[in-house]
Amino acid sequence: MELRQLKYFIAISDSGSFSKAAEQAHVVQSALSQQIAALEAELDVQLLVRSPRGITLTAAGQLFYQQAQHLLRQVEHVKAQVREGEGRPGGPVSIGLPNTTAAQLSLPLLEACLTHYPGIALHIMEGMSRQLHQAVTNASVDMVIQFSGQPVHGLKVERLATEELFLISSAQGHAKAGGLNEVGDIDLAELRNIPLLLPERGNGLRDLLDKALLEKGLGITPLAELGSAARLAEAAVKGVGATLLPWGSFHEAQADGKLRVQRIRDLPIQRDLLLCVSSSMPLTNAASAVCSLVRRVVQDVIRTGIWQAPDAAVGRPLAATRSGQ
Repeated sequence: MELRQLKYFIAISDSGSFSKAAEQAHVVQSALSQQIAALEAELDVQLLVRSPRGITLTAAGQLFYQQAQHLLRQVEHVKAQVREGEGRPGGPVSIGLPNTTAAQLSLPLLEACLTHYPGIALHIMEGMSRQLHQAVTNASVDMVIQFSGQPVHGLKVERLATEELFLISSAQGHAKAGGLNEVGDIDLAELRNIPLLLPERGNGLRDLLDKALLEKGLGITPLAELGSAARLAEAAVKGVGATLLPWGSFHEAQADGKLRVQRIRDLPIQRDLLLCVSSSMPLTNAASAVCSLVRRVVQDVIRTGIWQAPDAAVGRPLAATRSGQ
């Protein structure tokens, strides 16, 4: 088994096509097919199924995909550790960010990395919390940011900050919103009388809201479900319905006076922002440096007002690193 075979297999799996994978790998398609055939012969199992709709993985192929990613990540770690041993911190570092957080952190983190560690090739992955958890546990990425309430088994976890969810709706017909001091209040029970647009079930925001409603014995049927925080905020601005989002997801529209913002008065809906790394895979110096940058960038966006942290979180020391049991 060769490393290039693992890379080819992952490229085919990700692209869903032999032709696209061959183009990405800069090899002819016949050579790619031969390498995958040799890989399947060595393993004595079928990994891929071709169909008119593209490539799908067999059950064995799905397992091999995860292990192949893990092996290639270990190889990159070895390379990075050798380079760092020569006093040249650098190499690939990957981080996964939730969709609702990426808009605030991706660009500042990338700029900070290019400024302070130009030898690091930073890869930023965006996705839902469950996807990110799977990525860090199978070593597809070095670290992820996820929210409290998600599984932490096998992870070292550090609290970065706390964020709160606000009810947002179109500012049309209401006093113009101008800042956090003008945020109104609303009782959780009043949400039953408001046409709500919510994230789909399985989304971390939706899970958090459903838990808060359950504690109050309330049930809500949303007007519609949308998978993107950006689309939820856009729909609220246009008056399609109201929704609940963290401050960073709508701060620009709020600053422009396009949104009415209300805090849940009787039961603030809050969640901790957690930096998570594998407890079994040691970080390279480059990955550790990116962890430090993440901490700094999070505090910077809080200070600039892009991210509004609840009073209870401001000034609280960062939690000590702990391992999930």
